[in-house]
Amino acid sequence: MMLCLFWCEAAMALDRDVALRDLKHTGWGPEEGAPSAITAMAQTNDGYLWLGNASGLFRFDGLRFERFDPPRDDRISSFYVYSLFALESGGLWIGFTLGGAAFLKDGRMTFYGESDGLPGGSVLDFAMDAEGTLWAITTSGLAHFSNSGWQKVGADEGPSDPQSFELMFDSAGTLWATSPSKVMFRPRGEKRFRDKLVLAQPRYSSGISESRDGVVWFYSEGGLQRLLTNSNVGKQSTSISRAMLLDRAGSLWLGSVGKVYGGLRRIAQPEILAPYAIHRTDALDTFGKRDGMTSDNVGNQSMLEDREGNVWVASDVGLDRFSPRSVRPGLPNGSIPNGNFTPLDAALISSSDGALWVGELTSAPIEFREGQARVHTEIDGVSVAASADDGALWFGNSKEIWRYASGKFDRTPLPNGTDDFDIQAMTQDRAGQLWISVARKGVYRRTNGTWTPYGGIAALPRLTAMTLATDAKGRLWFGYTEGQMAMLDGTEVHVFLNKRRLPTGNLTAIYGKRSTVWAGGEFGLAFFDGVQFQAVTLSQGRAFRNITGIVERADGSLWFNSDGGIVHLTSVQVRRVLGDPSEPVEPEVFDALDGVQGSSARLRPLPTAIEGPDDRLWFVRDVDIYSIDPARIARNPVKPPVLIRSVTADGQTYATGADLKLPPRTGSLRIDYVALSLTMAEKVRYRYKLDGVDKDWQEAHARREAFYTNLGPGRHQFHVIAANNDGVWNETGATLNFFIAPTFVQTGWFVALCMAGAGIAVWLLIRIRVGQVSARLRIRHEERMDERERIARELHDTLLQSTQGLILRFQSATRDIPEGSVARTELEQALDRADQALAEGRDRVLDLRVAADTTLDLPQAFAAVGGELAKGHAVAFSTQVEGTPRDVTWRVRDEAYRIGREALLNAFRHAGANGIEVQIIYANDKLRVRVRDDGAGIAPGIVESGSRPGHWGLQGMRERAQRIGAELDVWSRPGAGTEIELSIPAAVAYRGSASRWPAFWRAA
Repeated sequence: MMLCLFWCEAAMALDRDVALRDLKHTGWGPEEGAPSAITAMAQTNDGYLWLGNASGLFRFDGLRFERFDPPRDDRISSFYVYSLFALESGGLWIGFTLGGAAFLKDGRMTFYGESDGLPGGSVLDFAMDAEGTLWAITTSGLAHFSNSGWQKVGADEGPSDPQSFELMFDSAGTLWATSPSKVMFRPRGEKRFRDKLVLAQPRYSSGISESRDGVVWFYSEGGLQRLLTNSNVGKQSTSISRAMLLDRAGSLWLGSVGKVYGGLRRIAQPEILAPYAIHRTDALDTFGKRDGMTSDNVGNQSMLEDREGNVWVASDVGLDRFSPRSVRPGLPNGSIPNGNFTPLDAALISSSDGALWVGELTSAPIEFREGQARVHTEIDGVSVAASADDGALWFGNSKEIWRYASGKFDRTPLPNGTDDFDIQAMTQDRAGQLWISVARKGVYRRTNGTWTPYGGIAALPRLTAMTLATDAKGRLWFGYTEGQMAMLDGTEVHVFLNKRRLPTGNLTAIYGKRSTVWAGGEFGLAFFDGVQFQAVTLSQGRAFRNITGIVERADGSLWFNSDGGIVHLTSVQVRRVLGDPSEPVEPEVFDALDGVQGSSARLRPLPTAIEGPDDRLWFVRDVDIYSIDPARIARNPVKPPVLIRSVTADGQTYATGADLKLPPRTGSLRIDYVALSLTMAEKVRYRYKLDGVDKDWQEAHARREAFYTNLGPGRHQFHVIAANNDGVWNETGATLNFFIAPTFVQTGWFVALCMAGAGIAVWLLIRIRVGQVSARLRIRHEERMDERERIARELHDTLLQSTQGLILRFQSATRDIPEGSVARTELEQALDRADQALAEGRDRVLDLRVAADTTLDLPQAFAAVGGELAKGHAVAFSTQVEGTPRDVTWRVRDEAYRIGREALLNAFRHAGANGIEVQIIYANDKLRVRVRDDGAGIAPGIVESGSRPGHWGLQGMRERAQRIGAELDVWSRPGAGTEIELSIPAAVAYRGSASRWPAFWRAA
């Protein structure tokens, strides 16, 4: 109940001061798919309009009629629908003509028959009391519904006439029942019905309803009658009568049957009728088939006011809707005295004293004042009309010009040579001088009774102006073809030609009576920013063409007449446009759906839009003249409920639900949705978004379907929102959650298996590649070692042996030279240097030979080189191993060996030590190699600098350590010996470490 009241208060209502013919009427007949002979109507809280007839049940969304086929049930012999009742809590009760009822909610239908307590026969009507109990009247009696089902009321507690066919609870809790012969009531708390009204003749077409002010009305063919007045104002029943309707504005709608009094009738103010009197209704405001109604037979059907304030009337042929009309066609009195008048050539102006004038090329102008029309035969045709600031009206044609002031016309001749050429445009400047533009002749100014071409101003373009206007600052504006314009400010002329021309194309409208100068043309709208004209950008790419009339109102709003319809920008939007013309604005458009027909395009007469003295706006189009009262525009504040109707995947349609699951490999997906706004469903706009696919809302405009292809598996969420005809958005909208099942190859298991397989494949490839690289490097290393051995062997067997032989011969010859002689001394010195060179040569040969021992493990290699170096030296040498020996990579072994060997060579040559040892430590985190001696030590400056001048041993050792990612520490103190330690991370040193594979890979 509260929801319904909220709708009623929030929604628009039909104006009681507007006649039925001035309301917007829309009819749906068989051609539009409407069911005929509708017997019942109801609107559910999801917004659907439900219709019932002999063919079954239908629902209407404002555009399409859909048959609803319920499942078969043995308790229902026929789906001939007689009555409908919508619960405010949701759901629809359906009464069938041949017995039985059903309750429909969320797509599920529950049936009730006599076995469920429902009286047999046709279910004629439903009603709900203030406690929320549902009642039903059938041809067999009265019953009410509770959690346990239907319970029939005893015959002594039911209506006194068993042929009762309509029920209503009024605001006082009284239950009313009508029959062909009487009206009965049962006050709240009582058990028996009383007779309120006994009819003289049977009335099968009748209805009972209560107004918002508490009046209970009864209507039949005999007339309309008040039965009583309750004090509970605003709490009337939600019951719906077939033959009458009291809308939320208080108007009384009545249906009737027949050719004489048939059709729809309305009493706009029933409260003024005398109480308890029968009133004839045949002379009231009527609307029948001759006015566009689908039929005159509406007395036995159904009427309903929807939550947006529209009134729906069912006839024996179709369905009719009455809505507020914001745009009214035609002139004030609804008829034109002159039969030759055609809007195609109409010119409009308004006078300051409240009259509207209409002129036309082939007929005299007509003055409309206070609902009366007067034809002024002084002028035989009008091609242009203009109003001046001094109150004078100007009219022109191809023969002459007329000025109307103080109730009389004064004739003004045309410039010489312009006879038989139509006046295209006309305006009066602040000085009272008249300016005209004559087709194909140019512009003229009349000063002191004389016409001067182009006003005698040389700077004015020698063009024929399509439109002329005087702005609020007294400046004259001249609009030409191709977007060219000129402005005359006093004696100064500003031209907008070539690159400065307007983007509007041919200029057909200029308006500057307020703060801004606006210009419209064939291609759009622009405004003057004080320096240049700026184009106005309309949203959604709308291109409003052929703007031939512009009006800016005192409140800052802007109206213009275009091919797209009558367009309105609010004052807020106008300020936004003036601040940033590049920002698109969403205008309000009154188009064919609002009753605006025809085109705005024309060459003359111009302009085609004016503001009347009563603030009403008038627009001329080629088929009619339209008016809008901005203060009385009907607004629809009701947010449309949004529903997701169905989902179609690869041609298979699925019902929407919480657990919608779609099959694997769903290729194409279509989601159908709808927003229920019955006022003007054609203007409902939609936006939708699929999370994870659409980055932003997608503008669907009026399209009610969304399409997607090749969506991935998993959970998806779809959102849709909608706006009604007045742009009121339902931001909550509707949401659809669905799940697309994955194929095996799309599951996480498959992806994990693929990743595992790829990892194994990569690992195998690395192993293979590492093996190939290692084998290649090993072969290369062995070749290098063989070559070194060959060089060492040849050096030893040739050069060193030969040198040794020469030394021996020179030593033998030296013995023959006397001691003390200079020659012997020099020769002995030369032999000493030769011994030294021979020793160094042996060391180099040793270097070449010991390198071949790197095929051994590190302890064996160091033991071998140390033992070789210890020969001929009185030095104790030892090798120590700590930890469990591990397989060391060949690269680390080679570099560590070379670093250690260099340390041993230095110790044996330079330390003068008594003892030298090598310590190899196999730790879990590092491999350490230490070389110690107890000799003379290394000078501190050499350790700090890293090398002795001219020697590169220490520096080379550090460079080798860096190549394998190791650290080299040197400790020494004079007289205390030297210790050199090489620390190599386990990941680099030991074979089998995973982290070393990239290094090997790079080595390839």
